[in-house]
Amino acid sequence: MISRVDRDKARALLTDAEDDVRLLTTSRSATLARLETSRLERDACIEKVKVLTRAVERTSKAVTRAKQVYSASTSMNKDVIEAQNKLDDARIELESAGDDIQLLGRKSGDNHTIFI
Repeated sequence: MISRVDRDKARALLTDAEDDVRLLTTSRSATLARLETSRLERDACIEKVKVLTRAVERTSKAVTRAKQVYSASTSMNKDVIEAQNKLDDARIELESAGDDIQLLGRKSGDNHTIFI
């Protein structure tokens, strides 16, 4: 037979074990909830990375286009500057030719007649 003292000790051990199980079950539930929260946060971070990656790609493409436009406009500006320089050179040559003609005997104010 089991003595009353042994039976009380067994009940106390059983109560302690049941308390431990309840505590571990609560702890497990809390851990699972934290795990689910972490998964959701991870998924949100992955989505944010995808959005940011697409934004970086769009920005990179925009920068590439801007560089191409800038390069083209710089090239056009260079062409305009070269044309302006050629025009200036032509005007200088024209003035020089007029000076040469005047030296050959052109009268002042007579722009169409050359005296030789």
